[in-house]
Amino acid sequence: MSRSEATRVATGAMDPQGDFMQRFSVDPGPPLVAQAARIPGAGESRLFRWQDSQNAVTFALGQLGTNPDQPVIVVAHSMGVDSEIELAHSLAGVGVKINLIVAIDPAQDDKPVPWNVEEAYGFYQTENWPGGHRLYTTSQNTVVRNQEIRGTRHADIDNDLANAKIVERIIRRVVAARLQKVLACGDRDFIGPCQSK
Repeated sequence: MSRSEATRVATGAMDPQGDFMQRFSVDPGPPLVAQAARIPGAGESRLFRWQDSQNAVTFALGQLGTNPDQPVIVVAHSMGVDSEIELAHSLAGVGVKINLIVAIDPAQDDKPVPWNVEEAYGFYQTENWPGGHRLYTTSQNTVVRNQEIRGTRHADIDNDLANAKIVERIIRRVVAARLQKVLACGDRDFIGPCQSK
């Protein structure tokens, strides 16, 4: 499967070669793309170069304009995490909530997760450069979890997570929770809790 064929997933991701997926977002390799494509309710996704985060913002807003109930999930690897965080800040600027960010072994520095992200998972390794960077937030609305993945290297961590189906399980849980919230509350707002009647 070529990278251009691996576009049917869910929000936004970056791999070491610079591909960034939107709306499930992910291209830390075909295994994660294939897993995400099988998740019911995940919606359409696209691959973007990590340098094209503005195009990813435009795509996300277009998708939400068509279906505001779909979950927004962004997965990135390596340098893609920089664009993932930039995308999150851009969407915060227009009031769009992100249900989930998954950052796989960020290449540079610890990353600040903005207030519009509900959950963020950071997976990192310390076997080789550039590993060990984590996510953090100053927002009380965002839950951040960091986990070291041992016995892997920077170039392999994305495939190791795919093989263990760790990211897939997280995404399935978030998608199911979002759909349940929409069914229960008819939630079409971008920011804020669902107000059940």
